[in-house]
Amino acid sequence: MNPLEFAIQMENDGEQFYRKQAGIYKDTVLAVIFLKLAAAEQKHAELIRGHLAGFTDVMPENEPLSSLTNIFSDMADFRRQARNLPDQLDVYRLAVGVEQRSVDLYTELLRGAAAASADEVMLSFLLKQETDHLALFDELAEFLRTAGEWVEAAEFGTRKDY
Repeated sequence: MNPLEFAIQMENDGEQFYRKQAGIYKDTVLAVIFLKLAAAEQKHAELIRGHLAGFTDVMPENEPLSSLTNIFSDMADFRRQARNLPDQLDVYRLAVGVEQRSVDLYTELLRGAAAASADEVMLSFLLKQETDHLALFDELAEFLRTAGEWVEAAEFGTRKDY
């Protein structure tokens, strides 16, 4: 399995994981968040497939790839990781963790890609996407955490700008 095939499998597993969570929380606002995450994973897999369809030279098997683990392969349902009904902050924190693991994995795959190759370009793109997702969910979690912990009157003290 080459790095991009591995990436497709990881993105597919991520989509299935998030869709399963959306089903568990189908009557809550969390379902919408999980479905958006699933759609992003699906889009990434489609991009990689399209890249592979136009790329005829197959990369050789990457030895370090065998030591990497798919970040979704051992994840339990979200219910086991949080309260019975998690709030948005819990979901954003879960997403931050998942996106960080994706960033770490794509960084590792990128190290093994041939310089200036089409695979390097695709992996760099995926790394940028996951980094952007990480920043987004990290900021959302920070906004909710700050709002939930704010105890000072607005006219007193120094606060971070929003």
